[in-house]
Amino acid sequence: MGNGFRSFADLVLVLLLGAVAAWAIATDVGFGPLRVLFGIAMVLFLPGYVLAATLYPGRAATERDADRARALDGLERAVLSVLLSVCVVPLLAFAADVTGLGVSREPVLGLVVAWIGVFAVATTVARLRLPADRQFRVEGGGSLAAVDGFLRKQSASLRSTSPFAPQNDAELLLNALVAAGVLLLVASVGFTAVADPGNESFTELYLLSENEDGELVAEGFETEYAGDESVPVTVAVANHEGDRAEYTGVVTLQRLSSNGTTVEAEDEIGRFEATVPDGETVRIEPEATPSMTGENLRLRVLLYDGEVPNEPSADNAYRTVHLDVTVEG
Repeated sequence: MGNGFRSFADLVLVLLLGAVAAWAIATDVGFGPLRVLFGIAMVLFLPGYVLAATLYPGRAATERDADRARALDGLERAVLSVLLSVCVVPLLAFAADVTGLGVSREPVLGLVVAWIGVFAVATTVARLRLPADRQFRVEGGGSLAAVDGFLRKQSASLRSTSPFAPQNDAELLLNALVAAGVLLLVASVGFTAVADPGNESFTELYLLSENEDGELVAEGFETEYAGDESVPVTVAVANHEGDRAEYTGVVTLQRLSSNGTTVEAEDEIGRFEATVPDGETVRIEPEATPSMTGENLRLRVLLYDGEVPNEPSADNAYRTVHLDVTVEG
C-alpha cells in the first residue's frame, strides 16, 4: 500500500464507518449488537477522531525530530478521540436544541454526520499542507509497543512541562473545547436535577390485552387473529398535556416483506376518537377488522392530536404503536 493512500486510509475508514453507522441508527433495520456498536462509535469515537486528526495532522514524534514533539501517536489519538467525542456530542445536541431542531435522533445524528464530514475534509487539507514524510499515516506495529511508547512519552512530558500548559494554538483550542464540554455537561446535569418534571407535556399511547384474570395489562398480547373478527386489542391514551385534548386514532394493517424491513401494502382498517381530560387515561376498543390474511403482518395505531392528514403515516402521527400479528383466513 502506497504512502499516499496510507496518509488518508484512516479518513476513508472513518467516513465509511460513519455512513454505515448513520444508516443503521437512522433506519429501523435491526442490527442487534452491531447496531449498538455502531451507535457507540458515532457517539464516543468518530466525532473526536476527526477533530483530533485536524488539530494534529502530522506523524508522531521520533527522538531525532524534536520539532514534532507535540504530534500524536496512534494510541494517543484513540484516547483523545474518546475524550473529545464526550465533549463534542453534547455540544452538538445543545446546538440542535437552541436552533429549534430538537434533541432527538434525527437532528443530532445529522449534526454528528455533518461534523464528521466537515472535519474529514479539514484534515485532508491540513495533511496536504505538510510534506509527505510528515503526514500522519496508518502504521503497522504491535499494540504493546504503542502502549509502552505512549507511557514513556507522557512521563517525559510531565517531567518537562506542565501537563495543562498549552504548547501551541491547537492545544489551546483543545483546552477551550474540553472546558466548554465539561461546563455544558455540568449545566445539563444541574438542570436535570432541579427541573420540575411536572412542567413536561406529553401523551402516552400503548396497547393493552386481557390476562387470565380479566385484567388489562401491557403484555401477553394475542398475535393470531381471525380474519372476520375485530382485533382483540385495547388502546390506552394517557393525557399529560396540561389541558383537555381531542385525539383521533387511525388503525392500519401492513404487510411486510419476508425480512420485515419493507412495507409491501397497507390498509386503514379503523378509526376512533377520544376526548381525554388532563391527567386521565382512556381505554378504547377500536372497531377494526383485518383486511389481509397471512403472516408478516403489522397492526399499527397512529394517534393524532387534532386533524388527521389526508395520508396518515408514522412520520406525521403524534404517537405510534404497533404489534406484529398473524391473521388466519
